[in-house]
Amino acid sequence: MTPLASPEADLEEPVPRHRRDTPIPWNALALVVLAAQLVWLILQSVHIYDRFSLTSDFALFYQAWHAISGGHLDPTSTIYRTNPYLENHFELFLYPLALLEWIDPSGFILLLLSDLAVVVAELVAFAWVSEILAEHWGGGRPSRDLVAGGALVVLALDPWIWWTTAFDFHLEVFAALFALLAVRSAWHRRWVRAAAWTALTLSCGTVESVVLVGLGAGLVVSRRAVWRQGVAMGAAAVAWLLALDAAGFDKGSQLYTLYGYLDPAAGTNLSISQVALGALRHPHLVWGMAKEKRTDLFQTMAGAGLIGLASSLGLAVAVVLFVPAVLNAQLSVVQPEAAFQVLPVYLVFPVGGVLLLCWLSRRGRPWRLAGGLVGVAALVEAVVVAVVWIPRAAPYFVRTDDAAAKVLDGILARTPAGAEVIASNGFVGRFAGRTWVYALEEPVGGFSVPVRSHTVEFVLSYSQGLETTPKATTEAAIGQIEHRLHARHTVSAAGIEVFVWHPPAGVRRLTLPGLSP
Repeated sequence: MTPLASPEADLEEPVPRHRRDTPIPWNALALVVLAAQLVWLILQSVHIYDRFSLTSDFALFYQAWHAISGGHLDPTSTIYRTNPYLENHFELFLYPLALLEWIDPSGFILLLLSDLAVVVAELVAFAWVSEILAEHWGGGRPSRDLVAGGALVVLALDPWIWWTTAFDFHLEVFAALFALLAVRSAWHRRWVRAAAWTALTLSCGTVESVVLVGLGAGLVVSRRAVWRQGVAMGAAAVAWLLALDAAGFDKGSQLYTLYGYLDPAAGTNLSISQVALGALRHPHLVWGMAKEKRTDLFQTMAGAGLIGLASSLGLAVAVVLFVPAVLNAQLSVVQPEAAFQVLPVYLVFPVGGVLLLCWLSRRGRPWRLAGGLVGVAALVEAVVVAVVWIPRAAPYFVRTDDAAAKVLDGILARTPAGAEVIASNGFVGRFAGRTWVYALEEPVGGFSVPVRSHTVEFVLSYSQGLETTPKATTEAAIGQIEHRLHARHTVSAAGIEVFVWHPPAGVRRLTLPGLSP
């Protein structure tokens, strides 16, 4: 058996050593540039944290992280649904991260770790680019350096990387780093390292592990010498996903809610295999979703250097990550706010683009000129997208003004550690360092949650925070808290309303409009 043919397969033989130029001096510059980016991302995280602009996505991990560090190794998550944390996506990697809780119990360190993981992943991608250029560039040193500089610009200015770090905390950033290290190690035939990084990628969770399927497929079609390892990498990820899905450890994917239209008869027990079969049976539904999301898909790829899509490595990763996004019933999964879900695309596209340009550089002068034109066009396009979208990242997520943030800071400091908290989704994140916390968010409706504490605190707003709950729903919830529960109104300032309720004996559940079950 042999792998499929691809342009990169011609790069199996490196440029002879006597024809290579001196090593590329770009790695030191990349370190300086990306270190500066890290400083900026950390400042952005400080701003986001100080403004309480952390939603239920952050709350999910912060609550579990805090519980694990306290010795509760099978914590219950009350964000989205009341279930064991591991049933969300079996995200084991949070456990070693919990060892750092003693440094900063507030959870801010999670944002710092996320920023660092993203920048290190960019450095890994650029180091791989440098290695590919050193071994396979067929032109002269000036043109090679231009390609290296262009790749660095694309990585540093990709707006979706900036958006990824601006939105809460997600283990996708660690999975992207580990997966990139795994495929780069396999590319260089370092099997033990590749296996170790693959295992770490799988530890980040079910959804996060999908990238290994794309990277494995990319190895199969782009690197003949390691195609077996590519198959093994992809097969390991598929087996991991199917096993955890069958065991009930992938409830966070909400398959029925997001993909149920492909197989309505399956009901709430919809599985990954049924989603795949449903897509094959209903191509018109798939096409309709793709048409609806085509602008966002193009914009996403343009910011990462569009020519990477023309490489077998970039195409494989794009297909594997974008197909589930296209099939997803939500439009937001391919929009800037969900950039973290396809972070590997932004890292692999520059690598794939360089592979393509290396191939063109070894085909003769007309091909080299064509590669130069395509490369410049992709670079200009990426810079234009960056100029438009990078300045929008922090303002999009920071929807709590300074006055409201100061009020929330005071409320958080006074909230008893054992209190049950129900907060608006736009700023619930920092309140999640406790056993019982719930978010008031979509879907609109009356859902109930357990009442587990003698003190229940409501921290709500319909004008502050990255809020997904309609104003009318929040007003209805406040009205019921005030008039049905007769809770004590303790704060009304800067658009923040706080109520404290001491549930009567025997009350075990609470129902409110917009309350997430």
